[in-house]
Amino acid sequence: MLEIIKILKDSSIIPSFIATGIMTLILSFFLYHYARKIQIAQDLFHLFSIVKNRKIKQLDRKISSIDVYSDYEIKIFKYRRKILIYQKDLITKETHLPTLIYLNSLENSPIAVSYYKNARKLVQFNDVNNRLELVSVFDQDYAKKHEGIGVWVFLINGVLAYFIFITPLYLLKEYVVSNTIPLATFLFFFMIFQIYVGAKFLQYKSKPSNALALLNMTKININYEEHINK
Repeated sequence: MLEIIKILKDSSIIPSFIATGIMTLILSFFLYHYARKIQIAQDLFHLFSIVKNRKIKQLDRKISSIDVYSDYEIKIFKYRRKILIYQKDLITKETHLPTLIYLNSLENSPIAVSYYKNARKLVQFNDVNNRLELVSVFDQDYAKKHEGIGVWVFLINGVLAYFIFITPLYLLKEYVVSNTIPLATFLFFFMIFQIYVGAKFLQYKSKPSNALALLNMTKININYEEHINK
């Protein structure tokens, strides 16, 4: 991005005041997008927590109404309440309680949840062994190959997006001078879209790697205090 701004600034085919306007537009977009992304994430998390807390309180009232509900129903309410608590803590919509407990038992549970969200179709919970396992077996070489393809496509796509943005500014000199802002704005947003598509492809090709990484994550040692010299 800094290189793009520098090219616009030093370009001889774009008047300085127009180049300054384009640079201001680009910087403003990124600053706005970054600030908005943070705010949206905070708002969504806050809304997510509010909804979960409301449902938890509703279940609390039902659990305390022992004269209204049977023991079996009370157990169901407690089961659902536990799911809601894990969903709120891990920020996930997963509804399988054993899976939630397993993800929470890993040392880096936020990363584990992100891996699980991306690779959930490649893993399944084994109720006998009480752990996640692969749906179809594949090795590390297979995962690295697919992730490598994703990385290369992402990088090549990024370079192409960069040149697609810059090239018309050099080739269409006469048109650019009189139509700089519309053209640059269109090319800029097209570049962002192209990079986004490349990022989604990389995420897709990283599924096998994420699945293996999830299965190899370290579980919390609840007996760690026994190994600490006091």
